[in-house]
Amino acid sequence: MKLEFYKNNWGEDLSVEALAEKAASAGFAGLEIESQPATEIDLQLKNISQQLGLKIIGEVSTASDYVLPRRDATVDEHIDSLREQIQALQILEPVFVNSLSGCDAWSDEQNLEFFGKAIELEKEFGIVITHETHRGRSLFNPWVTQRVCTQLPDLKLCADYSHWCVVAERILEGEEAILASLAKQVYHVHARVGYDQGPQVPDPRAPEYAYAVEQHQTWWRQIWQAQYERGDQITTMNPEWGVDGYMHEAPYTQQPVADLWDLQLYTLHEQTKQFEKWGGENVE
Repeated sequence: MKLEFYKNNWGEDLSVEALAEKAASAGFAGLEIESQPATEIDLQLKNISQQLGLKIIGEVSTASDYVLPRRDATVDEHIDSLREQIQALQILEPVFVNSLSGCDAWSDEQNLEFFGKAIELEKEFGIVITHETHRGRSLFNPWVTQRVCTQLPDLKLCADYSHWCVVAERILEGEEAILASLAKQVYHVHARVGYDQGPQVPDPRAPEYAYAVEQHQTWWRQIWQAQYERGDQITTMNPEWGVDGYMHEAPYTQQPVADLWDLQLYTLHEQTKQFEKWGGENVE
């Protein structure tokens, strides 16, 4: 099984060409990009990505203007939103689509209705759709996610467990069985490290956050093992360190405590080493 990294455009004020060149030169296999309404930009992104040998993961958010869902949107409005964005992404020929799906205020019945219809959309478009474990969305904690996945074993997850740490206000001690079970339905990983008071540690190299880094590493190794046993040939990871309140800043000056690109590159290199170590220990 091969590990591929995808670079997101979150926090980057770069042209399409510059973003793609930056990712390619650093060894990324592709880009994870939010859907674009402008066809001209899409075509430009597709062309430069193909020239540089980069693949594309499309990223969408259902029934929202950005990340959080519209609170009054119905299940069908979320499904319609998902369908429209997948249609718009077809021009990019994405390897799969990652979705921030649903609403954290929904009942189990609403969640099951939405994700059941989302699985049908996968069949309609013939493309994998992963659903991210994101705050504000249906899969905002492990217990809701477990209930949904138990009923819908074909549902595919994007694991961004940093969100769950802050939602639960702990590194999910005592929930090992749930995380091990959910690993079987994970198809994509967002490799940001959260901790009990936030979705992003200031710096994963700082010794005071070693406990959080090791816990996330345990989850990622579980996912790799589950994917290997499933027969996957490729596992994908986005070192999605971000800005927009995620990055810690000094008071008054708002100077970031770390460099965003540095964190992303560190994660790429560190997870390459961790993957090789895991492979050497677990894969014949």
